[in-house]
Amino acid sequence: MVDMVGMIEPALNREIARLSAKRERWLMRSQNDIGLGVALNSRIGVMGIEIDEAKEAILADDPARAVRALFALRRYDDA
Repeated sequence: MVDMVGMIEPALNREIARLSAKRERWLMRSQNDIGLGVALNSRIGVMGIEIDEAKEAILADDPARAVRALFALRRYDDA
């Protein structure tokens, strides 16, 4: 049987790292700007939830959750 999560895991880990770095940059940037912090607050929270879901999908060895998590993380472009 094919290990689907094993095939997806490297890409998912890259997306987790990329999005975690982006989230940290947003947190740092929003500390000095209250208006920006308010604007990004919910988005930063959702990013954290989606990062946690991706990590849980890997731990649960659930290919369907892993694919959903991968596409959810890829929605956040680097713009």
